[in-house]
Amino acid sequence: MKKIFYIIHKNIKIIILILLFLFLRLYHFEDSLNFGSDQGLELLKIHEIYTTGKLTLIGPPSSFVQEGRFFFAGPVVYYMLIPPLAIAKFHPFAVSYTLILFQLISLLTVYKVLQKKWPKTLMPLLFVLIYIFTPLIVEYSRFQWHPNFIIPLSGIIFALILKLSYTNKLNNLILLLIGILLGLGMQIHYSFILSLFASVISLVLILKSPKLNFILVFLGFIIGFFPLLLFEIRHNFYNLSTIWQYFTSSKGTLSGKRPMDYYFFGLVPFAVYIISYALEKVRKINKNLLLILFALYLLWSLNKILPVPDRGFSLPQYWNFQALKKVENIILSQNRKNYNIVDVLTGDTRAMALRYLLTIEGSLPLDVTEYPYAQYLFVYSKVPINKILKGYLWEIDSIKPVKVTKTWNINKDINLYLLEKDKPLKKIIK
Repeated sequence: MKKIFYIIHKNIKIIILILLFLFLRLYHFEDSLNFGSDQGLELLKIHEIYTTGKLTLIGPPSSFVQEGRFFFAGPVVYYMLIPPLAIAKFHPFAVSYTLILFQLISLLTVYKVLQKKWPKTLMPLLFVLIYIFTPLIVEYSRFQWHPNFIIPLSGIIFALILKLSYTNKLNNLILLLIGILLGLGMQIHYSFILSLFASVISLVLILKSPKLNFILVFLGFIIGFFPLLLFEIRHNFYNLSTIWQYFTSSKGTLSGKRPMDYYFFGLVPFAVYIISYALEKVRKINKNLLLILFALYLLWSLNKILPVPDRGFSLPQYWNFQALKKVENIILSQNRKNYNIVDVLTGDTRAMALRYLLTIEGSLPLDVTEYPYAQYLFVYSKVPINKILKGYLWEIDSIKPVKVTKTWNINKDINLYLLEKDKPLKKIIK
C-alpha cells in the first residue's frame, strides 16, 4: 500500500492532468456525441469487413467529387477500429473511447518529450493545459470521423521530431517511424498534407544530413501508405487522376464541413507548441500577466465546454445519441418485418446512423435501394407527418398509398411515425 501511495504522490501532477483530460471529454458525453450519417456509414463498412472477412485497400470517399469520381482515403482507420469494436460488440461508444485514449497517449508522449527538451520551464505544462482545455480539440475527440484521428497522430509525429532535436539515440529507427506515421496520416485524410509539409520542414531544420536521412523517412512513408499505393497501381492511379482532373477542371466540387473545421487538424500540435513557447516568454517577463491570460482562456474554454448541449455536436436541436437510441428501441419493440427507415430530420433520408444500430442488433431494415418493397416505414422528423406525406420524398412516395398507424414523441417536437402500406404488397405470380 505504501508503494502505491508513493507512486501516486510522485506522479500526482500527471494524474491530475489525466483526470482533467478525461473529465472534459466524458462530461455530458452522450448529450454532445455526434453520431450521424458519416459515423453510420463508416461503422457499417467496418462491421461488413469484420463479418464477411472481405478486406479492402481503400477507406471512405472524401469530399472531393470530380464528375462522379471520388477521392478515397486509406483503410487504416477501419482496421484500427475493428479490435475495440469487436470487443465492445460493435457499440459505437468503443470508437469514441478509442479516439479519446489515442489523444491521451499522444498528449502524454509530447509531454514527456517536452520535459526533456525544455527542463525547468513551464513549456510542458502550458502545452498540456492548452491541449486539454481547447474546445475544438475536446469536441473532435469524442466521435468517429476520419479527420479526427489526424490530431493525435500529428502529436506523436511532432513528439518524435522534437526528440530528434536533442538526442542521437535510435535516430534511424525514429526517422523510419516518422515516415510510417506520415504514410498512415495520408491514408486517413487528404488534409493531413499540411502536417506532412510542416513535418518535412521541421526535419530539414533539425537534421544535419537531411538528404541521407530522408531516404529512411521516404521508405517509412511507402510502408505506411502501402495499401493506397497498391490500390493506385491496381486501378490505373485512380485517386491521382481524380485529383488531376479536379484541379484542371471547373466542374469539380468540394463538399463537407467548413475547411476550418478540419483542414488544419494536422497543425494543431505545432500551433499549440508555438503558443506555449510564446506564453513561456511572457512568463519570463511578467508572471502575473501569464496568470491573467491563462485564467481568461480557461474561463472562455469552460464556458464553451461545460454547459449541457441541447443537441449532439453538429446535429439538429434536441437530437442526440440518446434520442436515436430511443427511436431504435421503439422500432425493435414493434418487431416488424419487411420494414425500412426514413430520416426527415438530419438530411440523411436513408438514416445510416439508425441503420447501423439496428444492424448490430440483428434487426436489419430493407436495403437503401429497396424502399418500394417495404410494407412498413418508420419515419422520424420535426415536420408534421401530414406535411411530409403531401411533399415529395422518394423513400415514402415509393410505397404510397400509406396510412399512419402509430406516433411516438421522441424529444420536444421530434416524433417517430409508423407508416403502413395501405394495400398489401401483391406477390408476383410467374
